[in-house]
Amino acid sequence: MRFLVTTRRAANDDGWYIEITQGEWSRKRLLAQVLHPVSGRCFPLPPADERHDLDPLCAGNEPEELQQCHRRIVGNRDAEPDRIRAFGKYLFTCLIGSAVWQEIITRAGGDEIELALSWPSDEPYLQQLPWEVMHTGLGYLARGTEYNVSVSRVVSDGMAVPQALQRQPRLLFVVGCLLDDPKISPGAEYLGLMRALEVKLPGGTRGLQSRIIQSVSPDLLKQTVTEFRPDIVHFICHGRSGSLNLQHEPHDSRHGVEPLACDAARLTAALQGASGQVPLPLVVVLSACESGESKPRCWETAETTALAAALVQQGIPIVVGMGGKVGDEACRLFSRAFGTALLLGRPIAPASAAGRRSAGESPGPVDWIFPQLYLSSQVDSSFAPLAPDLLDTEKQIQTAISRYKVVLRNEPPLPPTFRLWRNATSIFAVRQIPSSPAY
Repeated sequence: MRFLVTTRRAANDDGWYIEITQGEWSRKRLLAQVLHPVSGRCFPLPPADERHDLDPLCAGNEPEELQQCHRRIVGNRDAEPDRIRAFGKYLFTCLIGSAVWQEIITRAGGDEIELALSWPSDEPYLQQLPWEVMHTGLGYLARGTEYNVSVSRVVSDGMAVPQALQRQPRLLFVVGCLLDDPKISPGAEYLGLMRALEVKLPGGTRGLQSRIIQSVSPDLLKQTVTEFRPDIVHFICHGRSGSLNLQHEPHDSRHGVEPLACDAARLTAALQGASGQVPLPLVVVLSACESGESKPRCWETAETTALAAALVQQGIPIVVGMGGKVGDEACRLFSRAFGTALLLGRPIAPASAAGRRSAGESPGPVDWIFPQLYLSSQVDSSFAPLAPDLLDTEKQIQTAISRYKVVLRNEPPLPPTFRLWRNATSIFAVRQIPSSPAY
């Protein structure tokens, strides 16, 4: 069940109005703001009557503590568990609060809960915060310790209408570093995902076509997209706020290739192929640091829109980005669970929640919060990338093949008519071996 969380600036520009809606039910909240005197960053403050049970870190009007805690979490630098929980409770109290949360639980009636955060594109101060770490005081919402909760970020000016796939999905892996890069381990991420799909999907990776290209230029990416026409594109590379590196990092002495930074406009153009007429992929996953991170304009930096959000604005319905400096193991665990859930026909938000719970098994204390799901405003809460008819057809094929395998143990060879049927279904369920990396 989706609960939409929207915001607008207060009339005198010193805070925010928050509204949480589900059908005809709605609740409103007013948040004050506090300005950091050195950096110029703004942080929200919970309603005054709800600050009494917060850690002193976040209960007062001292922005320095909020900024330091935020930087340690997003930068993945020695964030202490107590500080992470305190910051999560602060965010929870700002956005929802205990009383409203109890109403949400009651209204959901045991259904999975999606908290869909919809900020205006010109609201960077709320965009910058890691809402995925919200903590009720009993547990982290998005870890599923109490209830099945997913957190999504709806891009209000993203208008792409998603269409469920009517064919077996095509996965393109774009690797912007060496396959044995110790910081990212893209080879392990790719092979891990394919092995997980082999084990968990009915019939393994039957029908799933994949291709991998390495250290690419925009022109090579355009050419590959033109030939392959992928439905899901997974980038595994280094990144920084607002861009990806499609080629190697320059400090790697094994080669002399300079990194190629690509922003949302450049990536979108490449994903439309050489002619510019190839339909954009349905899903893009950015396994790259800071690819989901927004940075507000302040006295120390210029404003940067999250790359994932910008790609949704450019016309891609569903994008996953990383909201900080994420560890490679968390990326691998998230990708395996998320990709498997999608290909098993789960809706997009629960699939991301499954990925986050899996990422929580990584050793990093905050890595699990970084995967951020960005959605077009046209993506419904129940949307699943694979059409139900496609799943039903595949299940029928697998059932028939399973029954045949049982019969085969005691029966003579296949009759010609059954061999013809089996060959016809194999055309639908063809398996393509991943191509060699392109250098």
